[in-house]
Parts: sequence; structure tokens; C-alpha cells
Amino acid sequence: MLKGDAFARSGNYDEALSALDKAVRLDPQSALLYDVRGVVHALVGKTEEAIADFEKAIELDPRLAEAYVNRGIVRFWRCEVDGAMDDF
Repeated sequence: MLKGDAFARSGNYDEALSALDKAVRLDPQSALLYDVRGVVHALVGKTEEAIADFEKAIELDPRLAEAYVNRGIVRFWRCEVDGAMDDF
């Protein structure tokens, strides 16, 4: 995940997604990996993929507050105000 996070922070989103995809394949039970990958998907405008990642993160760890907040932000961007309010 560190590699994916570093690529994302440097603005290299394609490399970030590639690294995070690999990390998710290696550790498919990591809610944090799905959350971070969802953020990168959101940054490149792939909102469907972002929401799917946030939902998987929430499924794996319902206490991961960041995933709810991140999903709420993306829902707000998509004008899904009721869903966003539920997440916040």
C-alpha cells in the first residue's frame, strides 16, 4: 500500500492504481486498501469504482469511518445528497 499511496501523493494516479490493485489482490481482506484505492479512483473521476471500493471497505470493517466520509464526499459530488448525508 505504501507504494500506491506514494504514487498517489506525487500525482501519479495510474501507477498508484496499479500498485493498489496488486496490493488488494495480495490482501483482499484489507479494508484500508479498498479505502485508499477508492480515494484514487475518485481523484481520477472514476466515481462508480470509488463507491464500490468504499462499500467493500465498509463491508470488511464497518468501523472504518474514513470509508463512510470518502463515500459521502463522492456521493455529494454525484449530487446524491441523501446518500451523502447518511454517510456523514
